[in-house]
Amino acid sequence: MSAAAKSSAVPDSIPFSEFRANCSRILDQVEETGNPITVTKNGRPVASITPCPKQPTSFWDRLGEIVKVEPGADIDNIGEAEWGADWCPTHEVTG
Repeated sequence: MSAAAKSSAVPDSIPFSEFRANCSRILDQVEETGNPITVTKNGRPVASITPCPKQPTSFWDRLGEIVKVEPGADIDNIGEAEWGADWCPTHEVTG
């Protein structure tokens, strides 16, 4: 690993004094890389900094977290047997 890559990488652990001095930059890197770090005081671990799970940004992203389709599933030909006859109520249009 090059010296530039080492200096920009988030280590597995970091002393509190360094975390305090570079907090914003370190938090940005943890979010970007997804790699957690441990903050130490006097060489003892005192906190873990972990990225928050990414939040879905659209309806389709949220739906993708709820509905799972098996690879190779024929979703164009799903009938009442697969869904159940009462999966969706019938709506009548009146004039």
